[in-house]
Amino acid sequence: MLKAFIKNHKKLFVCAVVVLVIAALFGMDIIISKTYTLKLESISEEVVYADNKIPVTVQISLTQFGKPIAGHSLYAVAEGGGRMKANRVMTDENGIAEFIYVPYTANRFMPAAPVTIKVIDESNSLVFEVNATVSVTLELVEKEDA
Repeated sequence: MLKAFIKNHKKLFVCAVVVLVIAALFGMDIIISKTYTLKLESISEEVVYADNKIPVTVQISLTQFGKPIAGHSLYAVAEGGGRMKANRVMTDENGIAEFIYVPYTANRFMPAAPVTIKVIDESNSLVFEVNATVSVTLELVEKEDA
């Protein structure tokens, strides 16, 4: 019965197998991404000023099952203004990646506002881009002129 069905519906059967394989690979990438943890370790400044002359160092750690992971490419983007000195940084032997964020300078057209730095682990997927992520929100403050 099954052989007759497969013989009469070969294209449908092949399509179903392809869909199942793709779904299995996607599911595998989801499971793998859940084994990695990105975490904010430190921010170099207690107060983050909306001033491009005062960069801020943000340290992110990457672990898998609680152990530091070296050699992974982490990608960071600043959402809301400013820029990263380097968007891609590799984790060191302690699983730490250091990003330098350069804030925008506040003015009357763009006052100080929160900025979110989103970091993703580009190295943890096998087939699809299912990445471990972390977001860090920096509350920018206007610098008072002395």
